[in-house]
Amino acid sequence: DFIVSSPLGRAVNTAINCQKILNTPIINLNDITERNLGLWQGLHISDIKAEENFDEIFHQFTAMKPIGGESAIDCGTRIYNALQILARNYTNKNLLVIFHGEALRCFLAKLGQQSTQNAYELFDNGSTFHLTYNHDDKNFHSETLTAK
Repeated sequence: DFIVSSPLGRAVNTAINCQKILNTPIINLNDITERNLGLWQGLHISDIKAEENFDEIFHQFTAMKPIGGESAIDCGTRIYNALQILARNYTNKNLLVIFHGEALRCFLAKLGQQSTQNAYELFDNGSTFHLTYNHDDKNFHSETLTAK
């Protein structure tokens, strides 16, 4: 019924391509942008791998964050809250939500699907999965994802 997209370039391009096929409106939503990695933003993993707390920040679901960035817990909570608002506002509608790998990793960890891999190891570009929101128990339910 609707395509909901992060306003970041790759997500918007994907949403536009999906819109050509589905012929449905696109809603850009700032709250589903990628995790803010602060001073690590835009750097290659090889450039930050030696940084203190890299593994905890990039592979675990903790409150640890890079300088100026967002923790995995904060990111997961932000995505969860945004999707919950969408579910409440679009009851009985099918939404195609397009956002980013690290934000997805954090969101799924909040749902209890934690991994010690980073988003690049977990998801290919264009990965999809089905998510349902139960209005009675106010919880999301998803298929269990495996790497790639």
